[in-house]
Amino acid sequence: MGRHVAPRRDHPRGSGADDEVRAGPPRSVEQALRTVRTIAALLVAVRLLAAASLPWPVALGIASGFLGVNLVSVIAERNGGRVRTALGVVQLLADALLALAVLWVRQDDPSSADWVILVLPVLEGAIRFQVPGAVVSGVVVAGSYFAWNAFDDGTAELSDVAQHVLVVFLVALPVGILSAHLVKEIADHRARRDEAEHRGALLRAAALGGRRSTSLDVDEILTVLRETVGQMGFADTTVFEVEGHAGTPNLVARPVRHSSDVLAIPPGDARLTAGALARDRRTAVVWPPQDAAAPATRYSVLVGVPVSVTPDTAVVLTARWPEPGAPPDPQRESIELFASQAGAALRNAQVHTELQGLKDRLAHEAAHDSLTDLPNRRRFHEQLERVCGRGRASDLVAVLFLDLDGFKEVNDRFGHDQGNALLVAVAKRLRSCVRPGDVVARMGGDEFTVMLTRLQSPAPAIEVAERICTMLTEPFELGPDVVRVSTSIGIALSPADRADSGDLVRRADVAMYRAKSQGKAGWALDPGSLGSGAKGPVTPSADPGPTP
Repeated sequence: MGRHVAPRRDHPRGSGADDEVRAGPPRSVEQALRTVRTIAALLVAVRLLAAASLPWPVALGIASGFLGVNLVSVIAERNGGRVRTALGVVQLLADALLALAVLWVRQDDPSSADWVILVLPVLEGAIRFQVPGAVVSGVVVAGSYFAWNAFDDGTAELSDVAQHVLVVFLVALPVGILSAHLVKEIADHRARRDEAEHRGALLRAAALGGRRSTSLDVDEILTVLRETVGQMGFADTTVFEVEGHAGTPNLVARPVRHSSDVLAIPPGDARLTAGALARDRRTAVVWPPQDAAAPATRYSVLVGVPVSVTPDTAVVLTARWPEPGAPPDPQRESIELFASQAGAALRNAQVHTELQGLKDRLAHEAAHDSLTDLPNRRRFHEQLERVCGRGRASDLVAVLFLDLDGFKEVNDRFGHDQGNALLVAVAKRLRSCVRPGDVVARMGGDEFTVMLTRLQSPAPAIEVAERICTMLTEPFELGPDVVRVSTSIGIALSPADRADSGDLVRRADVAMYRAKSQGKAGWALDPGSLGSGAKGPVTPSADPGPTP
C-alpha cells in the first residue's frame, strides 16, 4: 500500500508570511545572528579589557552575555510557533540591554565609537519583525541612549547623541524594508516548494494507484480505487453506478457491473446528487457548492468524480473531504487524474469479464445439450476417452446406453413440446440415479448414456441400470398430462487401463438393442463384459424381463 498523503490547506500567496515566518526568521538567519553576536562578544571583550579603568570581570560578564543570548537562540531554533516567537523577543531585549550596558560602562569616553553597537539590536529587530521591529527596537534603544545622556551632565553632547541616533535609524530602516521583502520572498519560495512537493506526492499516489489498477478483476480495481483515494486524504469513498437525472427524486445507485459490492445509499442521499452532477459535467464537483468569495464552511463537503461514463452506464465515486471547505486544487486534480486511469482499467476489466463469460457460455453450449443441459455426444466421448487407458488394473469402467420405450407415442399424442418436457424430466431423474462423479449425457433424440468409473465388478453397473428402469417406469406429470414410458438399457464394461471408448459405446449400443428386442423395459449385459476381468458373480440374467 502506498504512503498516505496528508490533507493540506493551501495558503494564499502574498498574505504576508506563513506560520514559519511568523514564528521567526529562517534557521540560516538565526545562525548568522549567532555569528554576529560571537564577533560582537570578542570585539567588546577586547575593547573593554583595553580600558584600564574597567574591571576585567565586568568586561568578561558583558561579553559572556552575548554568548548566553546565543544559547537562547539555539533553544529557540529547536522549537516552533509561539515558543520560538517569545524566545526571539527575549533575544532582542537581551541584545538591546547588552548594547546599552556597553555604552554605560564606556560613558567616561564620550568621543569613542562604541555607540555603533546600538545598530546590533536594531538590525536584529528589523530581521525578526521587519519594519515594525526596526522602528520599535530603534525607538527603545535610541530613546534609552538619548535619555541618560540628556539627564547625565558627564556624558556626550546632545548634538552628538542625536547624530548617533540618526545614523542608527538610517541604517536600521532600509535594512528593515529589505528584510521584509526578503522574508516575504523566502515565505513565497517555501510555499511554492511545499505546494510542489505536496502535488508531486499526490501525483505519485495517483500514478501508483494507476499501476495497481491494471488488473482485469473488477473487485480488485474498486479496492485499489478506494484505497488510493483514501491515501490522498479523502474519507468515506463510495463507487457506484448512478441512474436518473440530477435534481429529481428518481436518482438511484446500483453496484458497479460485475462487482460483488453491496450498496446502502438511500433515496435523497447527497452522494446521489454529487455523483449525478459529476456524471453530467464530466468533471469533479463539490457538493454542496462552495462560493469562492464567501468564507469556507466549517462542515466537510462531498466530492463527486466521474470514473467511467458511457452511453449505457455511468460509474462515479464520491468521497468526503475531512477539512472545512472545498479540497485544494492539488487534491482535486490528483483524484480526477487517478479516477480517469482507474476508469479505463475498469472498462477493460468489465469487457474482459463479459468476454470471458461469453467464452464460457459458448464452450458450455458447445459441450452440452441445449434442451436438458446434459453433456452432449461429443462431450461424453471426450470424458470417456480421458478415463480409458488410465487407472488401476483392477478398476472397471462401464457405459450404459439407454433408449426410451414409448417416446414416439408421447410425441404423436401430446405434441413435441410435451415430448421435450418429458426429455427434461427424464434427464433430471437420471442425474438422481448416479454418483456425483459419474456422467449422464444425451446422445440425441431419446437416447442417453451413463459412464460409471472406479468399479470392481459389474454388479454396481447392474444396480444402476435397475434403479434407472424403476425410476423411469414411474409416471411423469407434465402439466395437465400424465405420461408413462420405460427404457431399455445396454451395459458394457472393460478394465479402465485397457478400455477403448469407441468399443465400449458400440458394445453398450448393441446390448441395448438386444434388451429392446427381448421385451423392452429392462437391461442387457454385453457378453464380452463377463470376460473383462471383473471379479464377483453376475447373478441377474441378461434379460430379466420388464421391471414391474
